[in-house]
Parts: sequence; structure tokens; C-alpha cells
Amino acid sequence: GESSNLLAPGTWQCGVCTYIQPVQAAYQFCSMCGAKRPENVSAPSKEDGWQAVCNVCTLIKDLRFDRSRTCSVCAEPMEFTKANKEFVRRMEQGLLSPATAEAKEETVSEEMDKQEAFLLSVIGFPEKSCERALVSNGKDPLRAISWLISEKENLANADPKAYFTFSDGKGSRSKLPPSMRELTPTREEEAAPSMNPCFHVLTNTWDPMIVMNDRSLDQKASSKGDMGNTDGTPNKHSRRTSPSPSVTQSPDRLSMSTRRGRGGGGDKGLTPSDLEKVSDLDEDIETMSGERLVDTWLKIERELTPLITRTTMIEFLLNMPTHQDTFLAKLAKVGGLMRMIKAYCHGGIDSKRDPIFASDQAGILAESLTQALLQELAKVREESKSRHIPEKTFYAMAPISSQLSVLALDQLVIVYRALYHFPLRQGRKARERIHRRHLVVARWVIDIFIGTVQAAESASIRREDMREFFSRLFSSHLVDAIVGLIIGSQGEARTDLMQLLASINHAAKGVVRLEVSQSNRLLLQRFMIKTHGTQRRTGRSGCFSPFFQALVELNVSIHFMQKVSDRKTYKGEESWFQDVLQVAECMQEGRLTDAIQLQVWGQIARTDDLTEFLRINNVVFTRECDEELVDLVNRIYIKRGTRRPTQAHDLKIAPNEIVQFPCMQALSIHHKERTYRFHVLAKLNERIHTVIPLINLSVPPGKSSLADGIRDIRSIMFWSTKERLWNAALAQTRCIRREVRVTIDKLRAHKCKQDNRVDFDGTETIFAQTMNDLKHQSTRLFRIGNNERAFKVVEVGFNSQDIGGPYRDTLETIGKELESPVLPLFVPCNNSRVQMGRNQDVYVPSSFCNTNPWRRERVLQMFEFVGKLMGLAIRTQNFLNCHFSEVTWKPLVWDRVTETDVLAVDAVAFRTVNEIKRLKRRDAGKEAFEKAVGDVRFVVRSSEGSEVELLRGGSNIHVNMDNAATYINLYRDYKLNETRTQCEAMRRGLATVIPYQILSLFTWRDLQDQVCGRIHIDVKLLESMTRYAGSRRNGRGFVARDAPHVRLFWRMMQEKMDNFQRSKLIFFVWGRSRLPLNRKSFEQKFTIMAHASSMASYKNPDKYLPVAHTCFFQLELPEYSNIDTMYEKMMYACTHCTSIDGDNTEAARQAASQRHTRL
Repeated sequence: GESSNLLAPGTWQCGVCTYIQPVQAAYQFCSMCGAKRPENVSAPSKEDGWQAVCNVCTLIKDLRFDRSRTCSVCAEPMEFTKANKEFVRRMEQGLLSPATAEAKEETVSEEMDKQEAFLLSVIGFPEKSCERALVSNGKDPLRAISWLISEKENLANADPKAYFTFSDGKGSRSKLPPSMRELTPTREEEAAPSMNPCFHVLTNTWDPMIVMNDRSLDQKASSKGDMGNTDGTPNKHSRRTSPSPSVTQSPDRLSMSTRRGRGGGGDKGLTPSDLEKVSDLDEDIETMSGERLVDTWLKIERELTPLITRTTMIEFLLNMPTHQDTFLAKLAKVGGLMRMIKAYCHGGIDSKRDPIFASDQAGILAESLTQALLQELAKVREESKSRHIPEKTFYAMAPISSQLSVLALDQLVIVYRALYHFPLRQGRKARERIHRRHLVVARWVIDIFIGTVQAAESASIRREDMREFFSRLFSSHLVDAIVGLIIGSQGEARTDLMQLLASINHAAKGVVRLEVSQSNRLLLQRFMIKTHGTQRRTGRSGCFSPFFQALVELNVSIHFMQKVSDRKTYKGEESWFQDVLQVAECMQEGRLTDAIQLQVWGQIARTDDLTEFLRINNVVFTRECDEELVDLVNRIYIKRGTRRPTQAHDLKIAPNEIVQFPCMQALSIHHKERTYRFHVLAKLNERIHTVIPLINLSVPPGKSSLADGIRDIRSIMFWSTKERLWNAALAQTRCIRREVRVTIDKLRAHKCKQDNRVDFDGTETIFAQTMNDLKHQSTRLFRIGNNERAFKVVEVGFNSQDIGGPYRDTLETIGKELESPVLPLFVPCNNSRVQMGRNQDVYVPSSFCNTNPWRRERVLQMFEFVGKLMGLAIRTQNFLNCHFSEVTWKPLVWDRVTETDVLAVDAVAFRTVNEIKRLKRRDAGKEAFEKAVGDVRFVVRSSEGSEVELLRGGSNIHVNMDNAATYINLYRDYKLNETRTQCEAMRRGLATVIPYQILSLFTWRDLQDQVCGRIHIDVKLLESMTRYAGSRRNGRGFVARDAPHVRLFWRMMQEKMDNFQRSKLIFFVWGRSRLPLNRKSFEQKFTIMAHASSMASYKNPDKYLPVAHTCFFQLELPEYSNIDTMYEKMMYACTHCTSIDGDNTEAARQAASQRHTRL
């Protein structure tokens, strides 16, 4: 604890943790370890003008060497005292002698250089090499990192022993504070949650939510004025602001609208002088060098508002010929690209606002950089076929990739430096602020790398050709830096870093093998095992925090990074992790592993031939056969309606039923083979059931190998496996039902339909009236139990009382309106319009090409309400009568829409594109190509049948040999993502009613059955849930089960009616079009009663229509004489008598007699 002569005046070094910190009178203890400050160390008597202290990270800055107002550690603005300002003024005027600076340099420079070199070694270089790099590059960490990577091979050859020590993780950590030497969990990390994190439900549609493409959510949040905090949480002090200035692309000139801007620009928006500066720069851009260009942009950054400048930067990048790699390469060669991105990120960011990299402009810049990286990949592929490329040569060939890699490492080092300098007990908010700010940049750059891998895979580039390139991006230095931060950080930052490293390994899988040092690997494994035991003791069984889920994900990734011979087998109390590894291995290999198959063989088939057993499982059964077998298992389980799992003896299929399973029929799979495979699949599902609580299902696709793996194998998961977690989630998130009334004006809705008007404003239809009455209600209203009603319906002009019938009738009417022209939400698919192909009865979401911005926002609100109604249907099992296609259902369960899905609703969607591909493969000449293509332009037909431009002015751009590839990519991207925004809106509404994370377990058919019920009307199921009674009015005329007209009724249902007619009959008697899934889901039994009006002997029952009581699921059935008469009367009633009214009640009859009318 003694002060050293080498320390700067006003500082002291702790004798316990060796932490150097300023002497402050208010603090008598070490801010790092808590040790008491020695008595001989006292606070300075007067303030030194050359010492400026950062209020965020408490760094002491020497103004004799750096007079900028930005902290070199946390990059936060510093406030100068009067003494600081006076010292800076005297230095600038030359009134101070340089002897002071020289003396300071001799006493402190060496110690600070050693400390900076030690912190820089977190990226995997020895301290001596880091010191040399700092000295050679003017103590600039960014340039030092570039120098280290470029000279890596020479440094390793010069001192191989030092590099071996660091690569094995044996570097000295004695200089680190205790909190950064070992992994120590916080109380929040140790404690398990009281509820499974997968049971989270949003409270509002604008709450933070992980979606496939969150741009629409960001736009919605900004339009509502909810700025939010940097970590994505809502900001209670947020204020309403105007929307951002809109930016449009033009190949010749930048164009910006002059709407009112927000942020630093105040209320003036873009002034004419600002536009003149941008125009002048645009005109002189061709003659400007890269370094001058960056300096000019940074100058404009200071002159114009930060928001306008950043937007202009992105527009400038977009309008440059990036496909020729001239502009970005020029910037990268002079080091300007990193400067531009850092200025783009850190210039003028307000910590109370969302990170700038969450905006649309950052996404566009990322796409531009991804294309540039793909071009550099092509160069490296061409050169690496003949030789290995040294680091320096790689820098020259791929400057953009190298600069981005260095930028990511630089941001990680800044965070590591902040962790080292920040005390644990103080500055927690400031430390988290630095984490968010710099980790956003690092994650953004890494996401560009991951996007480049995905783009290269989609371009069918072989992994062997990508290895030389991506091994430089996903280098060991990146892994070392992130592992060092995981050890030193705490809280949400640690969880994010673990998930980030796991996602890197997931993206680099098969391209490059990432390695973690043995000491760090064992450290993370011990930390996981210890935390697992603590969470099991402190939390409920099967509930694990997102922090622990990220820790498991990271250890699984590290396990598969190793060679097969080096992988550890976990036994005893650690066997739970072995189950995770077995399931993860099945996901990675895309098949059931031999380990699971051998376990099953040892249990049920030990006496049978092992070779034949393995042949059946590995050769005979394909993925399609597995899906058919799982479908059979699920049918049996759902039809039975009990919780007893399906057994092997239940899988016997009659000869006339095998046609329902074409794959198994084609391969002649018999009962014994199905039994073998069933037991193997059952063992896998048993493992999955124990592993699911350890997987964070809220992670979006492409970010987690475990979550993506579960989504890949969900089609072979038994419904019984999904149902356990699903029912628990619905039960945990259920709310108490409240009395809410919704007023419905059917006449107004009918008039809107008669006038052939489209309800864009959402005021006329039954759907819109319900939405408007419930828009101010909490979403807890929809989170009710099975067979409960969310609201009561009051029908204007009708005397009906809502005991259940009007409520179900309203939901049924809403389902019909969704698929009618009266709402701008869904339209018939193209196959229906042209009368060709399959699925001619399904509907797809309408596009927004002809919708103005205000109506677009209103339509998105309608789609969100559709999602809420879907969630209500799942919870209450009052199913929606909707016929949507897989392009609607798949995005709701985080599944990719493929070309096959698009062709299922639009058989001619890719006809032109396929013809162009065929011509390019044949290498047709330019004239032959243009003659065959004809007058094809950069336009596409939307789901509504209208033309949409793929590019600005696309209707005037013809497709030729040069731009054919661009046309194909744009056309395909539009078709696959045409309904993404609409589906995201529905998913946001769905997420406010049900736990949206568990949707990852569902296939799109599972979700369709949950929302719409079983489309097939099971007559035997309905007959088993039917009882028979006398007349409702006088109680006479009891109906027997074997009465002649009852037998005629069931015979008519089986023989005369098709599935559509049965659905209409169910709606007639119950107000819904589908039956529940099984017996236990029936709210009430179906009742067939005597028809009171036709019971007299002198009356002819053949002249009467049946009477339905939809509130009670009852049917008054006349004693028809033959089946044809019964069918005719029943179909007439089902078609023309579907309105629910209270005319046939005593109250209605009294009202009619008072008006002298007759019912």
C-alpha cells in the first residue's frame, strides 16, 4: 500500500491488488478490492491543473500530452475544471516550459506502457510483443492491433515459447484484479428464476421482442415516440418526437425529404445550406482521395447535426459503385473505413436512445459491406488454391475484411480496459454503459462476418474454399478477447458475450475450427457445473435463467470445437450435460446418432440382429418417413384424448389406411420396422424433454446452435413432448377473466359489405368494431383459460343475450371477414385467381404497395389484432375459421419460407426467373438472351396482382445479360419476404397473449391446428359426444339413440355430406366451424332433441326445418321420412338460417304483441 516514486502525483497503488487509482479525500479504501488506504498517503493539498479526472471511469488524464475532452478509456466527454482550462490555455499559448512534460514522461510513461501492453495481451499476444507494437505505432491501440496481426507469423517465429505459453492459456494473471482472474457468479446469476424464462409474455406490442427482422418494430417504436434505453428497455422519461428524416436512394444524386427531424437537429430539419454542403460534396467526390474524403466527412460531422450526417454517410456509401470495390477499398487502404464507422457509431450518440446500429441505415451499410467482403472472398479463393497467403498479403488482398476485424478487436479491448480500470463497487452504471456502447459495434461487425458466411453458403461456395478467408475473420484472437471479457464482466454483458461467442462458433461451424485454451475451457466447465447445482437448489425444478442457458450454449460450442478424441464424457451428477451433448450431436449430424440407437437396442432388441437394427434406422428410414411416423403417433395420441403416451402396439395400420403415408408405403415399411424406429424416436424425445429447459428458445434464428437445432428437429418431436411444456406455459401465464362488453352493429357492417367498400380505416366491420372496443384494454384480457369468454357481445338492434352463442358467432364472423374483400388484410392466393395448381382455397396476407403511410400503420395494427385473436383461439379453443397458407404460418413459428412454399400458392411465381437461369446456364448470346427474355423489366407482381418495382425506376429498366443476376436475386428476395412485415405484426400480437418463445417447438401445421382446430370433421368423435333429450319447450317426445330419424341423421353425415358441408352444420348448431381436438376439449356435449313444432300427429315433419340453439349446442331434429329430405332441409337451414336472433323468445313475443306484429 506504499506510494511509489514512479506513480504520478496524486495517485497511489494498492498493496493488495496493485490497482493504481487517484487519491480522493472521500474514499479511504481501495475501490477495487476494498483494502484500506495507508495513512502516509494523503489527498493533494491543491488541485493540479494538468490532471483531468473522468467522471465516468475515474481515469486520470495528463493534459500535457493529450488536451482533448474525450476520455481515452471509455470515450466519454470529460468536464474540465477551472484549473484544467487555465492549464490548457497556458499550454496552447506556450507559457509553460516543456521540462515538466519531460519529467513526467520519464517517471510515468514506462509504467503506463506496460499496463497498456498487458491489457492488449487479452487478444492472445505476449506482453513483449504488445509493448513492441505500441512503441512502433505511436501508442495507438488500433494501429498496434493491426501491426500485431500483420506481423503475427514473424513474431511467432521469433519467440515460439512465449506464443505456446499464451496459446495454452498459461499466461500470468497476477496483475489482474481478483474479479478478473476467476469466474465468480453474482447472486442474480446463481439464483434460478421462479418461472421458466420461456413463459414470458409481452404486455404491449411495442415492448422489446426478438424477431427475425426487427426493423418494423423499431419503426413502430419511433413512430409512437417511445425512445427506450440503450439496452432495449422502455424509457419511462421518453418524450414524443417527430419521425426521422426519410432518405431515398438515387443513382445520381442524394435526396432527402425536409420533414422535421429529431435528435441533435432540433426542429429545423434539413436547411438549404445543409443540402448545399451535401450537394457540393457529391459533385467533388470523384476527385477526392480516400483520406481527404474521410476528413471532409468528419468535418461535416461537426458542422451538421449528428443524425443528418450519419444518414448522409450511409447514403453516400450506397451511391458509390461498391460492386466494383473501388470506394470501400480506397478507404480501407488508408485506414479511413474504421474511422468512418467509429465516427458513425460514436459521434453524437445519446445514451438515452437506442443504439444507432439498430436502425435501417445500419442494416443497409451491413449489406453493402457484406457484398464487399464476398468480393474479397473471391480474390482470396483464387489465390489460395495454389499457396498459403501470409497475413501481409491477405491485408493487401482483403483490406475491408482486415479493417473490420481490427475494429472488432479494438472495441473488445476498450471494454476490457474499462473492466480493468473500473472498481467493482463503484461505477456500475458507467461500466454497463461502456459495455453497451462498444459491444454494439463489435457485435455489429461480427454479425457482418456471420452474414457473409450465410451469403457465401447461399451462393454454393464450398467450405474448403472459404476456410482460408474466414479463418482470418473468426480468428483465435477474437475468441481469446471474448473469453477474457466473459471472465471479467458480470450481469447482462456476460450473458451477451457468452451468446456472442456461441453464435460465432455456430456460424463458423464447418468453415473454420475455433479453439479455446485448455485452462479457459476447464474454467468455463467448472463454472457451469457449479452454477447448475446452485440453480437446482435455489430454483424450481426445470427452471434455469437465461444466463445459465447462455453458459450451457457456450460449453456445448466449446465441446464440439475439440477433436473427437479430446472430448470428455460426463457421468454421475454431470450426466445431465451428456444428455445435452447427445441431443446437440443429433442436431449437428442431422440424424439419430449411434449412441442413442445402441441404447434402444440394448433395451428392447438385444436378441435381434444389431446389423439389421442399425440398417433399418440408418438406411431404410428417411426424414420424410420419420415425419410420417411422428404424424401417426400424434394422431393416435390426440384422438385418444388421454395423457397416456402412444405405445408401439398402437402403430398397427390397416391395409386401406397405409395410403395416407406414401413414403412408408413406397418403402414397404412393416410394423416391426416401425416399432424399431418408434423406440429410437421415443428415446430422442425423452432426451429432448430434459434438455428443453436448458435452451434459450427466444434467440432468433442463426444465433444459437441449440435453438436452431430444436427448430430443425421439431417435425420429429412427439406432440406429447411439446404438450407438457406448452400446457405448463399456458397455465403459468393465465389471468383471471374480467367482464368486458363489446358493442357490435351488424347493420353497419352489412352496409359496408353491400357497398363493396374496403374498411381501411378500421371502423365499419365486425372485426374493426371489436378491435376498437378492446384497443384500450390490457392484453391480460386475452390470457384466459380454456372455454372461457374474453368479452360479452351486445348486438345493436337484436334482443339476443350472450350466454355464449353471440360470442362464438362474432368470432366466426370475424374469421369470414378476414378472408373477404371488406378488410385489406388477406387476399386469395394467385392460384385461386388463375384457377390452377393446388391450394386454391387458401389466403395470403395482402401487400402494402397501394397503401399510403397512415393506412399502412392502421393495417399493421389490424394484423397485430389478428395475432391476438390467434392467441385467444389457442387459449380458449374457440377456433378461428381461417384458411391461411404456409407462407403465413411459417414466419409465426420462426421457420423459413422457401420457394416450394411460394409455389404452393403461386404456381407461376418463378417461371420467368427459371427461364432466365436456364438461358444463363446455356451461355446464350446477348441477342438470343434478349430475344428469349422479351420485355421483362425490374418489376414483380404482388399478392394483390399489382406491379411493384424492384428498383427505383425499375419499370423502365430492362433485364439483360449484365443485370440478370441482380434481377434474379431481387425477384427471389421479394417473393420470399413479401409477407414478412405482416407476419411480424401478427407475431407481435400473438406474443402478447401466449409465450412466443415456445412457438419454436411447433411446426406450422401444429400452430394451424391450435388456431383453427382440426379441419377434418370427425363424425365418430361427434357421435360419441352426443346425448339425446326431449323437446326444449314442453319436455315431451324423448328421442332415443336408435330412433329411425337419428340413424338417418348419422347416415347423412357419413354418406351424403362432404367435409365442407359438415363444417357448415357444426356452425349452424354451435356457432363454430370446427370440432375440438379430442373428447376432453369439448365444453359441452352435442344434444339432439325432439322438434316441438312438428310433434302433432296431423303435422308433416317433412315440411319443417330443423331448429338450433347455438348457446347450448342443441339441435331440434324433425322426424324426416327419408335421408334425401333430411339432407335437403338440413342444407337449406345451414345455408340460409345462420343468424342468431332472439325473436323466438317470450320477451320478443311480448314486444311483438305490443307492436301488433306476428312472429
